[in-house]
Amino acid sequence: MNMIQAKHTPRPWSYQPPHGAFGHEVHDGKGELICQMNHHPRRQVQAKVDATLIIAAPELLEACEYTIDQLRNVKGKTFPIMPILNAIRKAKGETL
Repeated sequence: MNMIQAKHTPRPWSYQPPHGAFGHEVHDGKGELICQMNHHPRRQVQAKVDATLIIAAPELLEACEYTIDQLRNVKGKTFPIMPILNAIRKAKGETL
């Protein structure tokens, strides 16, 4: 399997509400555009929810990695960690 070392844009990421002809936006800490969501009037609520999930992605990845590290250090117990490991691999582009 070809492993890709993901290098996502450093956080913090922030949300920019629609303005003018532009839809919901996600920006990096320097104000650079990461992505722009659909500006269709019927999708405004869904686009904002999607944008807020995208904003949380770097922190969610860090939390998953931290949780795996902590669970691996617990002696004498096993935990169902495959869903977390699969999510980490997907976030890092290792399952493409």
